Amino acid sequence: MAIKFDGRNYDLWHDVVITSLKSKNKLGFIDGSITKLKIKDGVFLDEARAWEMVNSMIVSWIMNVIDPRFHKSVAYVETAQQLRQNIKKWYDVPNIPKIHK
Repeated sequence: MAIKFDGRNYDLWHDVVITSLKSKNKLGFIDGSITKLKIKDGVFLDEARAWEMVNSMIVSWIMNVIDPRFHKSVAYVETAQQLRQNIKKWYDVPNIPKIHK
């Protein structure tokens, strides 16, 4: 089931995104634990291309599960991690009772 982010359902949407990425072993692309390799003298070229492909797939998937009115504000991010950080920064509201627990 796809949950479309609409600006009011960040917590639910975020949990669904995390679960989906975990199920595909791709969570590291948005939590920063899988980073793009730096290419030096052609070394790691295939790995860097593979990273680009998966990162683009995740960015595309996230763009498809957010309301189109938010596309302009996130369309120019380069990584899935940046996309997640931007959305989190704008819409993740601290839940004081949850934090206190």
